Parts: sequence; structure tokens; C-alpha cells
Amino acid sequence: MLTRGFESSSDTRLHFGMDSANFADSILIVWPDEKYQVLKRHKDKWAGFSKSKEMPAVFSINASYFKASPELFTDITKEVNSSWRHHENEFFDYNVQYLIPHAESTRGPKIAVADVNKDGLDDFYVCGESGQPGELDDTVCQWKIYSIRIIIGRQDSAYRKKWTPFFDADNDSYPDLYVVSGGNIFENGNPGLRDNLYLNDRKGNFKQVLNAIPKIARNKSCVSAADVDKDGDIDLFVGGLANSKAYGVPESSYLLLNDGNGTFKLADSPGDKIRQPRHSHQLILC
Repeated sequence: MLTRGFESSSDTRLHFGMDSANFADSILIVWPDEKYQVLKRHKDKWAGFSKSKEMPAVFSINASYFKASPELFTDITKEVNSSWRHHENEFFDYNVQYLIPHAESTRGPKIAVADVNKDGLDDFYVCGESGQPGELDDTVCQWKIYSIRIIIGRQDSAYRKKWTPFFDADNDSYPDLYVVSGGNIFENGNPGLRDNLYLNDRKGNFKQVLNAIPKIARNKSCVSAADVDKDGDIDLFVGGLANSKAYGVPESSYLLLNDGNGTFKLADSPGDKIRQPRHSHQLILC
């Protein structure tokens, strides 16, 4: 493939540096139709090759020339007792913005992992699609069996849940849950773009806390938790995504400061009024 960019091209010849070797011990050529050929002890400095119909199929290359790599992961899907499945809603970004480079509404679901009930085993929360609640699964036997513990956000299933971390919001040493909402299906200002905060009751059960976070109804993409002001509690950085009706228009990101009891406020203004940035990216120094 010679093309590398707009109005550009590479040389039609493939070049291989041989260092001090006088010839190639072997040359393996794989053709676009998945046929291959091997040439031994090739000494020509320049050479052209033609494909013949008698060449073997490429599927035998691994067995003949390359050792198979060991599998890094083992599929245990059939051993997992979880019925959760992601259901993508029927929304096509290109029907709204014809020339966007890629869809902005198919980025999920994200998974957050923590030991929510302090039983020594990791549990996981999976974000849901618009119209589908997220789900928290509790590990009951390490690496083998999972059972559905509780479904979070059924009342908020209209929201498209994009990103979520477990973190300790109220300083009780138990992981709580912040769920970011986003997606091009809603315009800015739609209640479906508001995020949700769930507090752990120290038994692994979660309850949504109203009015504990700013009601930011804008398209968002991610969230990160850290103690940014060094006051001993965990704060949140919420990243913006794209304008759902005007791709390329700058969208704000938000820094939420924790009061130590699980209530958050915007760092740069006391209310929900957001100062729009002059550029699409900002560097915030604390």
C-alpha cells in the first residue's frame, strides 16, 4: 500500500537492510489472497516476484514457520453465573451530524472493580446503555462464579452511563460509586445527561444520593478520583466529551471538590453556572 497521506506516496519497492549479510537466508511472501511462498538463500540485490496458483494457503504458515504463542487469558464465560448483557440502543450519530469522524455514542460500557462488601473478593459494576440500568455483580467464589447482587440505577435507566469509578466519597473506608452520563442522543441541558452518585451502606448495597453533586446536564466522557486539594477527602475530575449537535465546538470539563461528607461542588464557581473555556483543552494547576 503506497499511500501514506493526502497527495503522498511511498516508493513502489520494498527495502530491507541486510547489515553485513551477503544474502537472505529465507524470504517469506504472503499475498493478499492468503497464499504464500518461501525463497531460500536469495542473493539478488534487486528482485521481482510473481504469484502462481500452486502456492499453498497461508493458514499453514504458523505450523510451518512460527511457533504458536501461549494464550494469555482463559475464557471462563460458561462458568460465570451472570446474565447481564449489553444492549445498544438504536441511535445513529450520523443522522444528526453527517460529517463527524466517528460515532460518539458507542463508547461503552465501562467496568469498575472494587471489593464493595469487604469480603476479600473483587466485585464489578458495569455501566448500562440508555434504557438499561447498570449492574453490580458480587463475586462469591474467586475467579469462578459470580452472582447478581443488586441492580443500580433502574430509576435512572433513561440515562446513558458512560464511565464510572469506585472511590470513597464519604470517608467511611467503603467504596462508593460515581456514574458519568453522556452521549449524542441528548442535547446539552437535557436531564438525561446528569450524573449520579451512589453511597455504600457498608454492606455492599448502594443508594442514590440526591443533591450531593452539581446537576451538570452536558455531554461527558470520563471521571477520575483524587485528593486534589490535599484536605484528606477524594475529589473528582469529570471530563467533557463533544457537543452533541456541533462536533468540534469546545466542551467544558469540571473539577468537583468534596466537603468530606460526600457532597461535591464545582471548584471554580459556587453554583451550576459553568465558565466556558476559550480553547478545547485546559491545564489546571492545583
